[in-house]
Parts: sequence; C-alpha cells; structure tokens
Amino acid sequence: MIGLGGLVNEQIAPAIVESSHSVLVGCVGSTPDKSRAFAQKFGVEQCYTSIEELAAADVEAIFIATPNADHHAMVLAAARAGKHILCEKPLALSAQDGREMVAACNAAGVIFRVAFQIRLEEALIRVRDIIASGALGELRSVLFERTAPLRQRGAWRNDARQGGVLFDVAVHLLDQVEWLSGLRMTEVSDRILHIPAILGHDASRLDDGAGSRNPSERSRAGSASTPAFARSAGSFVLVVVTMIVGTSRAVRARALIELSLA
Repeated sequence: MIGLGGLVNEQIAPAIVESSHSVLVGCVGSTPDKSRAFAQKFGVEQCYTSIEELAAADVEAIFIATPNADHHAMVLAAARAGKHILCEKPLALSAQDGREMVAACNAAGVIFRVAFQIRLEEALIRVRDIIASGALGELRSVLFERTAPLRQRGAWRNDARQGGVLFDVAVHLLDQVEWLSGLRMTEVSDRILHIPAILGHDASRLDDGAGSRNPSERSRAGSASTPAFARSAGSFVLVVVTMIVGTSRAVRARALIELSLA
C-alpha cells in the first residue's frame, strides 16, 4: 500500500486486513512516522520509503492511493517491477499519461485496475442488468446526481495540479455512463451553471437535513446536484441517483453510500 490517508486508514486497509484473500505486507506513507504508525495499527510487516523500494520487495500487488498527480509515475514504477496494480481513481490526469500506464502494464503482463467501487453498488448493478436486457429500448438519456462534501481532509484536494472536482468526484459518474450503458463516449460538451442563482441562497452553506450546516459540493456529469447528508459527526453519506431513459421505458435508482470520517 502506498498512500496512507484517511480513506485508506478507515476503509481500505481494514477491508484488506479482514479479507481471507489478502495480506497487507508493506506500506509507504508521506513520512516515516506515518508509515510506522500505519504498520503498527494494521500489523504490516515492513515500511518502505518509496514506490521503487516497495515495488522491489516480495509483494504480489500494489494499491496506489496517493494524490492524483502521482498515479502516472507510480503505476509505471510498479509495472516495471512486474507487480499487479490497483490504482485509486482517476487513472491519470491526461489521456496520454493514461495510455502510457495501460501500455506499460500490458507490456509487463500485469493486472491493472482502477478503484471505481460505485460499480459494485447493488442498485446500479440492477440498472446495468435492466439496460443489458433491452427492456428500455434504445437509450436516449443518462442522468446522474452525485454528492460529496466540500473541504474533505487532505491538502492535496485544494491543489489545482490534482485536477479538481472533475477528477475527484465526477470521474465516477463518467465511468458509470459507459459501464451502465455499454457504450463509449464519442463527443463531450459542458455547461456551467451558477448554483446560488438556481437555489436562491448561499450554496456554500447547505442544510444537511440533520440540523447542521455542512458545505456540499455539486458536480455534473450529464447533470448532477444534491446536498450531502451527514449521518453523524463521524460519517457522511454519498447519494448517487441514476435516471436512464430509453425509447420504450425509463428506470431510476438511488444508492446511498456511507463513509466514516472517524
């Protein structure tokens, strides 16, 4: 594991440790102290100082969970060492970098996957099955709504070099369009809306429905917008709403994904 931020500590590493199919044997953090603390917490055998050092170790696969701009170089390093790779989204910040990463993994004969976990939501799997059955007819429209809170932990999120909301949030929706429909995008256009004018109030302070005022982020891929609802002080819920319209019928699904912030 390289990249030991909040999501890794609270969601990913516990899942790896609890799985009977995996053993977490090495880690690389942004500082030696973070690496040691992570290793102690999850019983990791060895701390390393770089992707190259980790890739040279006796490991089968590497999970890359670093800031977005680091993915390209780290995937190439892991591929050169013959390691299978699971990389956090986005794959890359440019099409050229992405092609180089895929080519390197193909040449090395390693498995290369991107962590689009929303694909595994039961409601969306059901939508995909319905589309594949032909029950909707020819697809005419794919609409997504997805929420995520503003000012999530991690200074990298405020670094323009990391790609911003499109690569951090909307990338999931763009993936869903192709994954659900089975079609490839051939043309892309965009529209920018002034949210405060639409809502009639300050969009930076939306009521979360639980009596508090949590900032929320509104992102569009095709179309999107809904506030993020806080379940408790230690968690929040991502809401993904899907509307698929075909020539015969339409289907709508809503998936709630709770993430811990403890």
